[in-house]
Order: sequence, then structure tokens, then C-alpha cells
Amino acid sequence: MKTRTAFAFLVVLGAGSPAIIRADETDVSGSWQVNIDCGMDVATATSFLHIEEDLASGLLTTSIPADCGTLALPDQIVKLPETCDTPKLAGDGQVRGSAVDMPATGFFTSDIVFDEPFQFYEICPVARIISRHHYEGTIVEDETGAGVRLVGKVLNGPVEMLRSDGSICLALPHVDDCTFDMRRNDVPVGQDVTVGPRENVSVTFSRVTASGTAAVTPLSEADGAVPANFSVFGTGDVDIFYDVSTSATTEGPITTCFAYPDRDNDAAVDRTFPALHENDLAVLHEENGVFVDRTAVRDPAGNVICAVTTSLSQLTLGDSTDMDLCGMSGVGPKCVDGRCTRGWCADQPVSRRAIRHIERGCALVAMASTVPKGKGRNRLTRRAQKLWGKASRANLRVANLLSSRCLESLRFEGGVLHERARMLRADDPCWSVPWPEWFDCYWPEHP
Repeated sequence: MKTRTAFAFLVVLGAGSPAIIRADETDVSGSWQVNIDCGMDVATATSFLHIEEDLASGLLTTSIPADCGTLALPDQIVKLPETCDTPKLAGDGQVRGSAVDMPATGFFTSDIVFDEPFQFYEICPVARIISRHHYEGTIVEDETGAGVRLVGKVLNGPVEMLRSDGSICLALPHVDDCTFDMRRNDVPVGQDVTVGPRENVSVTFSRVTASGTAAVTPLSEADGAVPANFSVFGTGDVDIFYDVSTSATTEGPITTCFAYPDRDNDAAVDRTFPALHENDLAVLHEENGVFVDRTAVRDPAGNVICAVTTSLSQLTLGDSTDMDLCGMSGVGPKCVDGRCTRGWCADQPVSRRAIRHIERGCALVAMASTVPKGKGRNRLTRRAQKLWGKASRANLRVANLLSSRCLESLRFEGGVLHERARMLRADDPCWSVPWPEWFDCYWPEHP
């Protein structure tokens, strides 16, 4: 099995001394939120960086602030250790015109010891990660010529993952390159100050009386109780809760806005099934241990939804609607001579949350099908069963049909899940129809 991962989120030592180049380089001094993407089927990461630039030479000196950030895997988001209480040397970099390299040559070395070991996929519990990486990017300027974003590739070198006893869990001579999107997160003094540390998320402070920084960090664990009928948006195998925070001193309401995709302008959020109308979106805010709907602004033309709060804590995006999976008319399929016609109805409406449980379970089974038989495969299938169990509490028939059809499409064999699929075929009058047609047969209106 080819295992890939990304560890471009904590830099502790630079390599080499960069050459002096032409004067008056673009100024990238300030605080940045670093958003790294290696594909959600592998890993993503969020971290923070402070940069000081010598404008005459383009030399960069970088340091890590107190917040070390997070590492996101398909089934969890791991909080990095709280070992950054004081800024530590992160190394040097170089600006050359609109290009930026960190370090100027070679790789940074990252050595992270976690407070508690975490399970890396289904391979082993990881207590320490040693990795090497290099940021190679471009400066994005605003209309005034100021650098507001750094975007590019994270070139990854060797990675070692160790257990608590120091033994090697996994050693990779090379991992695939990732992309990074660094965005300024400085919060200056002023009125109606807006900062966008993460793509598609902005935070506006009514009044800032003492400057600081802001962060929008994705987490997988909710700090409060989410309403039972609310379906939280997520990626991979996790729901996403955004921890919005600031070190600045602020007064008045705070507006946090999320952009959502609707490329075909059909008023439905892209890649949602069943199709979610944008008016059904909501933003919830954690207050005293409970998530409360604080949706205040809807902008269908700009595909933006905002919440207004008087404090900062976790926010999450999703919906609380239930949908009849048979389609708009409430009628599902019936198979006649191997062809689908409308005429069969689901037992009851099913929430999108239940459908996402099924989809994530299917993704886990797909991953399991690439893993040799053993403990790793068993853990993945058990997680899939757990997700499908949650979905079946909403609608047993639909959950059975979807999860079983998923298994059939993957040609997954072995264990309880395969036997379950075999036994449940009789529940589906359209089982012999090929997978894409089967899906269209049940829900012709799905995007």
C-alpha cells in the first residue's frame, strides 16, 4: 500500500544562508495563518507563522506563535501539542520579486512530540513525527501592492513517525507535494476591521481597541451540544467545527461569514445530496455548551451566509432540513424488465446527516478494500458499520440499500459487511441495475 501524508505545519530550524539580492522586495512582514492541503484522503493542516522581512535584501526571519495548529486526517482532526508558549526560531527565507522560498535553500526540519499519541489511519499510534519540507510560492498583492497572500507548493522530504517507545511506526523516504495558502491574520486597531485567515471565511470586528491576530481553525470535536436534527457540514469522515478566536481586544458585534459553492447558480449548494437549497443553510454558534442558530445575513448573489455574535467560540455550517429521498414528488423507483420506473416510496424522510454517514462509511470501505486483511481493515469496516448504524436509525431501509449497494459497487468481500450486503439484496427491486443507473433511478433529481 502506498501511504502518503503531509507534515508541513511546524518548522523549527532553517538551513543555509541566502544570498543578498536586489532591494525593495514586496513586504510580507506580519502574522499569517498557514492552510495546507494534501487532499482530504491524505491530510490537511492548519498552522500559524510570524514573518519579519528585511526589505533591502528580501531576507525573511520566521517564528512560530503560541498556537501550533492542527493536523486533519480523514477520520479525525488532531490538535498539535501546546509546546509553542514562546516564539521559537523557525528559520529563514527569501523573497525574490514575487517569489518566496522558505527556507531559501534546502528544507526545514520539523520534530513534533504529541501530548497524547494519535492513531494514524489504521497503521499505528503516533507519538512523534520528524519531517522535512520546503515552501515554494508566489506573493499575491492587493491593489495597493501589499502582499496579502502567499500561495504555492509544499515540497516534502523524508518523514518518520514514531511510537511512544521510540520505535519507528512508519518511515517514508518521500511523500507527495502539497499546496499551501497563507493568509494574513493581523487584526489592526480600527472600526469594521475584516480579516480572512482561511479561504471562504471572513471575520469582521465592529471595533478593535488593541491589535492582535485572528484564527479560524477547523476542529472535529464540538464544544457543545448540536441540535439533534442539524446536519453539520464536514469532509472525509468528520464533521467540521470552526474555532474562531482573536488575541485582539474588541468591542461590539462580530460578523463571521462563510462562502458556499453554487457554480451553476441554481440556488442549491454544490455537491450536496439531496440538493440543499441555499435558504436552508444555517450558521450555529456555541454558547454555554449549546449550539445556537445565529444566522443573520444571507447573500444569495454572492453565495455567502453570515452569523452575528457578541463573543467568539466554535461555529459550524449546515442545515436542519429533512428530505424525502425519493425525490421532489416523493415517489421512488420500480423496476420493470430491468428498467427503472417511478412508483416505490421510501418509508420516511431522511436527513442529509444520515446520507453523509452512509457516504463516509462507503469511503471507509473503499479505503479498507486497499488494505490487506487484518486489524487495519477490520478497524475501517467497524467504523463504517458505526456510521451506517447511525444512518439506519433514521431510515433502516434506505440505509440498508445505500450501504449494501456501496459494498456491491466496490466489490468488497469479507466479513460481516459482505454477508450483510448479500442478504439485503432481496430488499432492492432494482439491484441488478448497474450502479450509476441505480442511483439515478432512485433519485433522478440529485445533482
